[in-house]
Amino acid sequence: MSPSAWALSPGRYPSEEAKGGGGRGMMSGMFGFLRKKKEPSAREEMGHQLRMLAVSLLQWRFVNARTGAGTATANFVVEKKLFFAFLKITELRNIVAAKRILISRRKYKLKVIKLLNPQLNLLNRWELLARRHLDAVASLSGVLETRCLKLPLAEGAQANLEMLQQFICEAVEIMSQIEAAIRIFFSKAELVNSLLSELLQVMQEEVKSLDELWKTSSLTTSLKTHEISLRANLIQGTKEEATFSPHRTYEINTGESWRNFRSGFLI
Repeated sequence: MSPSAWALSPGRYPSEEAKGGGGRGMMSGMFGFLRKKKEPSAREEMGHQLRMLAVSLLQWRFVNARTGAGTATANFVVEKKLFFAFLKITELRNIVAAKRILISRRKYKLKVIKLLNPQLNLLNRWELLARRHLDAVASLSGVLETRCLKLPLAEGAQANLEMLQQFICEAVEIMSQIEAAIRIFFSKAELVNSLLSELLQVMQEEVKSLDELWKTSSLTTSLKTHEISLRANLIQGTKEEATFSPHRTYEINTGESWRNFRSGFLI
């Protein structure tokens, strides 16, 4: 008997075979739909990869920007420290250079003082000699002015050549005499200089001999005090020996007296 239309309608429950086959078909359809959803196309996969690459690119750009800012800040701090260190080093170099200049000046001052100290007495003496020297030069210039003649040879003026020659010869003679006197003075000055150098050597030797004399005098005084102490100890020792051994002297005296008495009695 063929089923009716009502039995074959979709609203009716199918038979067990039909029911089991329909359930399997539904499950396979759902799995196929999900499989279709899980398996994207190549275009979607490429778009997803591009989005991932863009996100990673943005992340790397952000990281690079942060590291760039950090390195820029660190470079600024380091450059600032280096600049201040350079300023400090230059300041220290300037201070060291100034100290070296001061030390060199002090050394030169000490050298000048050492060189001038022996010459101070001579310089002090030269003040008196300089006054005399200036007086002598002034008198010499006055004499030369009196000996020299100013001859106005303008407006047809004439001069006696014989008198002029005579005055010139006298001036030359005076200059030669002055030169001879200066030579004598220089020779005397050299002699005085040699004598002063010898005197300086003698004074140095005298100072050395005085030092030796002082040492010997101190040695003699110490020896004298030692001798006095030895004599005092010797006298004290003899006195102590005399006080501690009186019986020995008594026995000697009694023995001598007994011998004298016995010899006299026998005679």
